[in-house]
Amino acid sequence: MSTQPSRMPQVSAPTPGLMPNQRRSWLRRNWWKLLAAAFVCMILFIAGIVTLIVGAMRGSDVAKEAVARAQSNALVTQRLGNPISEGWFVGGSINVTPASGDANLSVPISGPKGKATVYVTAEKTAGTWAYTVMQAAFEGTGEKVDLLASVTAAEPQSTTPPPALATTDAASQSAPADPTVAMAAAPQPASAAAAAPAADPAAPASTPASGSVIASSQYANDPNLRCDLLEVKRVSGGALLARWRIVNTGTKPIAYDFSWDDVYYIDPAGNKKYNNLTIDGKRILDMWWGTLQPGEQHVMWAKYPAPPLTSKRVSLNVPKFAPFEDAAVAE
Repeated sequence: MSTQPSRMPQVSAPTPGLMPNQRRSWLRRNWWKLLAAAFVCMILFIAGIVTLIVGAMRGSDVAKEAVARAQSNALVTQRLGNPISEGWFVGGSINVTPASGDANLSVPISGPKGKATVYVTAEKTAGTWAYTVMQAAFEGTGEKVDLLASVTAAEPQSTTPPPALATTDAASQSAPADPTVAMAAAPQPASAAAAAPAADPAAPASTPASGSVIASSQYANDPNLRCDLLEVKRVSGGALLARWRIVNTGTKPIAYDFSWDDVYYIDPAGNKKYNNLTIDGKRILDMWWGTLQPGEQHVMWAKYPAPPLTSKRVSLNVPKFAPFEDAAVAE
């Protein structure tokens, strides 16, 4: 009996050589995504830094003052129209501390009729900004308006107060359109108290030139500049009217400047601060700044929201002068 050799099952051996390719690393596969993300982050970082710097310059007292003076200048409002608004990209540089600093800014502004740029150069000393350049340059024409000199140039250099509707604030021009504004303009014409010249340039602050003066105070930077409080009273429209006069009692010219944030009063009874009234973003007041010659004087006024009827006295803050404490409110 023959036997056939048993066949062993054939097991195929793996074919060497064709191993699967190693997977590429995640970094090699997504390098372009990382590069794009890094680029976007860099752009966002730079944009954030620029936004912070421009925001700081745009919110500075110098930029705000430049815009406020442009808005209150008759020539600027005539060329650009109303309302005048501030542009976003404020250029230049500013370096400021609580006591000192310097600024050189270009502030874009625009109105319905056109655009302009206000160029400002200022230096801060002892906590007060002094402006050496403030010019509005109109786009397209190159025409410039000096915002520091236009106010004083529009007024005669005399010892009598300026006319009722001076061009120191554009809000005065819109007064006839609103009853409360018209009422505010009424006290400005020169009265016997306001029109009286300083009795003596060397007269002390304790002897005001008019018997209707409520109180007097001296300028913080020069005791020869005196402020006489003339009137604090309630008027129609739920407003409070304050009127005062500054007088150069010395023998040398005195420069006077201020910040709009310093035009306010405090109601001690309610412990509340009131800034001056505005209509459509325009301040309801007639203010003056510039250089007073010896013996020169200027009458100014501002309207504020009136305090409650129970408040009979207020503390009025006239910029750069000691506050007039406990000033009686006339009805």
